[in-house]
Amino acid sequence: MEWQAPENLDEINRQLLVLEQDLLAIFRRSQEPGCLWTSPAFRFVCDWVDEDPYRGLLMSRIKNTHAMTPRHGINVMLVARGWMSWGHRLGEKRDKHALAALLHDIGHWRHPSLMHNFGFFQVDEYRQMQEHTSLPDEAVSVEGSPLADADIRLWIEQHHEQPDGRGYPAGEREPHVLSQVLRIVDCYEGLTTERRFRRRYTPYQALQLMARWAGTKFNAGLFKNFERFVGVYPLGSFVNLKDGRMAAVLPGADRERCDLLVLTGPEGDPLEEGVCESMSTALVGEEAPPWRQVSLPKAWCTLRPDLLALPRG
Repeated sequence: MEWQAPENLDEINRQLLVLEQDLLAIFRRSQEPGCLWTSPAFRFVCDWVDEDPYRGLLMSRIKNTHAMTPRHGINVMLVARGWMSWGHRLGEKRDKHALAALLHDIGHWRHPSLMHNFGFFQVDEYRQMQEHTSLPDEAVSVEGSPLADADIRLWIEQHHEQPDGRGYPAGEREPHVLSQVLRIVDCYEGLTTERRFRRRYTPYQALQLMARWAGTKFNAGLFKNFERFVGVYPLGSFVNLKDGRMAAVLPGADRERCDLLVLTGPEGDPLEEGVCESMSTALVGEEAPPWRQVSLPKAWCTLRPDLLALPRG
């Protein structure tokens, strides 16, 4: 196996906390969005993910229970940046797309009353919520603002449009492909985050649900490409093998084969170091329930940063 879990997450965690504070200041209008262009934290995070696209998937596991927080924008950026670095060449649009991911929900902050709603929206609240994709004119009046860029505006404004025409705000049936990237990642991130009105789906469960929507809520071919990046059993998932062993999923999983870190013997006894194996996906029985999961070996502990209790600040 060539891939290894990151050795240390302290520095990236510090930089993400700085970026989260910058984004919160932007949302509260005490700082202009243009500061992101020169933000050392933004540059550090982008470069860190570009070195290994799967790092974005790993760090996005550190969730927040409120949908409209800066952490949501950061998680969407981490996954979208990783996906684009993994299999696409965006050139000069790469950083612009990362900024669009960070700021894609900035319109939510136009309605403070919605920020404190932790349940289902009423009809009028839902209509207000749909306005968040339309950026106000004052948001683009500041020279050098990312929101003044035509590409970034388009990607944000279309990130809830759907191929079936049932999206919003305009019912566009052919939204820009990079808007669809945000749409898919935004959906995946939302499903895998706890909400007060529903449980959190595991990454595997979220992919199974999203597969039903491919072709209607988002482009089917693009979703298939996303599934190839994430894996049938996404990176870091715990799975039960048909021979009784349990394993954690490593990058490279597809419909035919997957790379695994085997964690237990057939009787459930934990292995001290873990054993890397590549095997047919047919030998995987099911996703392991939380009560059966075991601790990761020390050398692999950063494979699941959400289990490390990193400080959030």
